[in-house]
Amino acid sequence: AIVGSQPFGGEGLSGTGPKAGGPHYLPRFTRAEAPVRGTAWQAEADLNALNRALAEAAAGDASRRTETLPGPTGESNRFSTLPRRPALCLGPGAECAAAQAQAVRDLGGIAVEAAGRIAPEALTRLDGLSVVLWWGDAETARALDRALAAREGPLLPLVTGRPDPAHVLTERHLCVDTTAAGGNAALLAGAS
Repeated sequence: AIVGSQPFGGEGLSGTGPKAGGPHYLPRFTRAEAPVRGTAWQAEADLNALNRALAEAAAGDASRRTETLPGPTGESNRFSTLPRRPALCLGPGAECAAAQAQAVRDLGGIAVEAAGRIAPEALTRLDGLSVVLWWGDAETARALDRALAAREGPLLPLVTGRPDPAHVLTERHLCVDTTAAGGNAALLAGAS
């Protein structure tokens, strides 16, 4: 595979994040600190309302962004991103949760802000999320991480710094060998 042109790797349960060689791969090996550290806890969150908010956010607009990547002659390479399920922004505190949600939306993702404190074990019962953001104390982060690990199904990450695109977007790559059409992808697409 050609880096920046022909990324490779799985998706869903066969994948571990961005495709190797893709534009979001290398930044995954860096860590960005959270811009705002929250300390204030709010009242206990209504988990039923939070489940409804996650479901509504996931059912919203899932806009695809597509770009053409450079590649060798005789090959067409397209890179697309789609929002993952919502990111759950826990703060702590309303200001911190709002900053997390804005960071997710700035990347093209979907965010749901928790309206109140969530007990870590509640994360095992919430559906429809793909990542949890927490910019608070380390002890709570460990409890949240343990709760996420106890969930059924795929492992969900706990992000304690700024999210990166791979936390909130899923990648799709399409590589087409156009040499059969003389390097012209349009001719190949028109052939039946």
